[in-house]
Amino acid sequence: MREIHRLAVVGARVLDGTGRAPLEDASVLIEGDRIVAIGPSATTPVPAEVERIDGRDKFLIPGLVDMHVHVYTPEKWHPELFLAAGVTTVLDLGGQLRDVTAYRGLVDSGAPPGPRILFTGPMLEEGEMYGGFAGFCRRFDAERTEAEVDALADAGVDGIKLYVTVRPDTARRACAQAHTRGLAVFMHQHATWGAEAALAGVDSVEHVNVFGQLAPPGYWLAEPSKLNPFEYGGWLWRWLGDLDPRADAVRRLYDALIAA
Repeated sequence: MREIHRLAVVGARVLDGTGRAPLEDASVLIEGDRIVAIGPSATTPVPAEVERIDGRDKFLIPGLVDMHVHVYTPEKWHPELFLAAGVTTVLDLGGQLRDVTAYRGLVDSGAPPGPRILFTGPMLEEGEMYGGFAGFCRRFDAERTEAEVDALADAGVDGIKLYVTVRPDTARRACAQAHTRGLAVFMHQHATWGAEAALAGVDSVEHVNVFGQLAPPGYWLAEPSKLNPFEYGGWLWRWLGDLDPRADAVRRLYDALIAA
C-alpha cells in the first residue's frame, strides 16, 4: 500500500474563494490530494511527523484557472510552469482531439506534472478555414450542426468552441444542442458579431472581438478565412482607442449583451 504524503501549511492567510473574510494565521493539513483540516493555528493541531511549510506573510488560495489556452505540441508547452504560477486547471479552446486527449493523459499520469486540462476539441468552422489556424480547426456542414456537437460531446469534450466563420443561425443551433448536452459554448467572433453571439446562446465571447460590429467605415474586415495574421490579431487596435465609450452604438451593444 502506497504511503500517503502528509503536508501542513502553517500560519498563512487563507482565502477560500467563497467570498468569506480571510482566515488569518491558519493551519491547513493535507493528506494525499485532500484537505483534511483547516482552522486557526492556535486550535488546529499539526502532528510532529508531518512536513511543514511556513506560510507566515503569505496567502493560501484555491488553484487558479486559465480559461483560454492552446496546448500546442509537447516541445512548445510546459505544463509545470502553470503550476509554478498557481494555475491548477486550464481550458484549451482549440486543438485536435487526438492531441488534447493525449496531453490530458500525460498530465493525469503525472509525467510531466501539470494542471488539470479541460478542452473543447477543434474550433468549428462552417466556412473556409484560414490556413494559419487550420491545425486547430475542423470545418463542418452547417446542415449537420447538431450531429457535429453530439460527436464532440460523445468524445468527452468539456465545451464547444465556435470560430470566426460560424453565422448566427448556425451558432444558435450549435448552442441549443450543446446546452442539451450540458456543455457551455465559447466563440471567437467575426461572421457573428457583438451581441448576436450572446443572443444565439453563446456563453463566453472570447477576446474583444465582441466590439467588432462597432468598427468605423473603412475598417471592416474581409472574409474571415482571407485574413492575414495582422488583420486577424491586430485590426481592432487600429480604431478601438478612438471609440467614444459613451457613444450610442456602444450603449446599444452593452444593452443587448446585458439583455442576453
